[in-house]
Amino acid sequence: MNCLRFKFWTISQYVAQKYVEILRSQGLDIHYIHRDNRAGFKAGALEEGLRVARGQYIAIFDADFVPDPEFINKTIHHFTNPRTGMIQTRWGHINKDYSHLTQVEAMILDGHFVIEHGARYRSGKFFNFNGTAGIWRREAIEDSGGWQHDTLTEDTDLSYRAQLKGWEFVYLPEVVCPAELPVEMNAFK
Repeated sequence: MNCLRFKFWTISQYVAQKYVEILRSQGLDIHYIHRDNRAGFKAGALEEGLRVARGQYIAIFDADFVPDPEFINKTIHHFTNPRTGMIQTRWGHINKDYSHLTQVEAMILDGHFVIEHGARYRSGKFFNFNGTAGIWRREAIEDSGGWQHDTLTEDTDLSYRAQLKGWEFVYLPEVVCPAELPVEMNAFK
């Protein structure tokens, strides 16, 4: 089993590297980053990406998310407010009807985004970045102490530190970023 996982990772890594080479040959400023260790887990990976990135705005997408080609155009103008630190979009579900499990997962996530995030944003309350499908202002990340490794929820941790420092967050329920839901309980945990 470990051998199969290793082969899959090697193939995925190879394909990703080749795709980046193709995009670079077309003039895009894109880099393939592979960490040799898992220090800090996702927070460590985000910290490494931030170190290499040169932009003022940092869009974050997990591997199972497929942002709309117009994602940036639908979101970036909210940063005209210099106090906007982060923009969170709503998650969509590519495989919602795959099984009863995926239907339940979609319902739970929709409740979180539509009801909880919507209510918190409309009432001016703090809400958190959900780890993906959003854009951060680099200055907000740095001003708030960056991605911390000593927490299990680096996204929530940074969200509240940023808001306590006065950064404002924007929630855009009309901008949906589709993702693949886990199709079995072991992946859902």
